[in-house]
Amino acid sequence: STLELLGRYYGDYEYDYQKEINYRFNAFMSAAELCGVDAELSAQIYERMVLAYVYITYYGSPYHRYQSYEDIMLLINQWDKYQQQILNTYGAGKYNLSFLKSPLFDFSGIYVGSDNFNLYLKILVAIEYRRLDDFNTYFQEFLDKFPEEYVYNYSIILSVHMHKIGINHILNMFEAIKRKFLNNQDLQNKINVLITDTLLEYGQVDEALEYYNEKNYAADSYIKGILTLSSIHATKEEYERELEILENLLADYNSGNISIPKEVLSDLYNSISVAYSNNKQIDKAIEASKLSIRSHKEFFSDNRVDSFLCNVYNNLAGYYIQNDDYQNAMMLLQECIEYYSKEDGY
Repeated sequence: STLELLGRYYGDYEYDYQKEINYRFNAFMSAAELCGVDAELSAQIYERMVLAYVYITYYGSPYHRYQSYEDIMLLINQWDKYQQQILNTYGAGKYNLSFLKSPLFDFSGIYVGSDNFNLYLKILVAIEYRRLDDFNTYFQEFLDKFPEEYVYNYSIILSVHMHKIGINHILNMFEAIKRKFLNNQDLQNKINVLITDTLLEYGQVDEALEYYNEKNYAADSYIKGILTLSSIHATKEEYERELEILENLLADYNSGNISIPKEVLSDLYNSISVAYSNNKQIDKAIEASKLSIRSHKEFFSDNRVDSFLCNVYNNLAGYYIQNDDYQNAMMLLQECIEYYSKEDGY
């Protein structure tokens, strides 16, 4: 317990995360020696050790504000050594790691306990610190080692966009994926949509439209591609065309010609609400926003307010204001304020 308290002290008060992980590792080794590696106490301490490590390296905790890129990479490499020492001492499968299969430790299908998780972390850290040569090296290693189902990885895609590493690096990453998996047409379609999105995000509107028209999207990628196409026309202020594209997609869905997952359907309704607003059809924009909210909540099967809903609520509040309905607008904006004031808000 003393080692555990020291780990907490250095993590919570001194912001010395190297020492935090070190003390938690020593606490686990002591518990394993005293009580047995498969004992409940050992499992609890190991879980806290993993939680601390994931929080520090993956979630971008205060550690990233106090430490350098080299410090974080040192910690990642040290973690590998700790894991190897545990493996050498107790062997594979001898200690209780069932908690690692929890969704809490599932990052786009890559579990903390799986092989190469640290490689995945190195990619994300290199992106955050804009070490682009390292990013390119690690990502190529990622392509060589990971199966196809892991390559379309939301966290990596989100990170390269969020940290604005530059259009050339992003496009090179997508083209490397396409070259690696030439025979996977579904993956090719998904990447084509992302390339179109990237061109649009970086202001290359005409190039985005040209690239979209050049490619043939299919299945799920087709729907996301249509949403991107509508965004291209909205950016070009061609609002009637934007609305026409989205209404045609919704008509195909309502007639049963295509199926749309609920999480994508909520995006579609939100996009349609914006298109109605752009075309000064505020009452229809309000109804489309309500359908987006309903679809999103049905998908998650609860009443959580997340960043997507805050965006929809914000849009809907704006529509209410345009209709002089300030009471409903204030109610929605208050929910957004409460969400973003939470510790876990994004």
